[in-house]
Amino acid sequence: MIEKTFTLEPVVNRDHSKSMSFHVRGTFIPTDPIIVEELHRLSLLHPGKNIRFLFHESKSSPLHIMLIKESQELYYPTHIHTSRHEIHYLLEGSLGVHILHQDGRIKYTFLPTPGNRQVTSVEPGIPHVTIPLTKSVVYLEIKNGPSVEFKDECFISDFEAEIGAEEYQQYLISESASLK
Repeated sequence: MIEKTFTLEPVVNRDHSKSMSFHVRGTFIPTDPIIVEELHRLSLLHPGKNIRFLFHESKSSPLHIMLIKESQELYYPTHIHTSRHEIHYLLEGSLGVHILHQDGRIKYTFLPTPGNRQVTSVEPGIPHVTIPLTKSVVYLEIKNGPSVEFKDECFISDFEAEIGAEEYQQYLISESASLK
């Protein structure tokens, strides 16, 4: 039997945030069924929020490791990390990782699925967006730190402004679905 070897400490989250975050504390924290089930359990307790488990100490940590459960209906905008490298490893669901042209149109799409466990890597300065293609996804995200305010890295591309936010999200979803 697998034992729970970690505890969770809630992070003070902003009310308007799409995520609830928790620091994970423990000496050995495997990404196993127990911790993933805890993501799912907390998701049920906090409907309308994505859940993030933070394995790093603080926003100023040199390496940020997060286990994330993201819901399909919670849209994160396109963004550029000016000095941070971002890596994703999918555990559950299907995720579209879109690399974008500066105008917001898709340049390239990665489609990691549990059967095709690509590790996606986005270098600093590259416009991108992730879109859950299933009801929810669970993935490991690794970035170099320190953290900056996410809102400062987001942008509305010319293409998104032209067609509207909802139509832009449908564009990203349909482009992903056409590649499956």
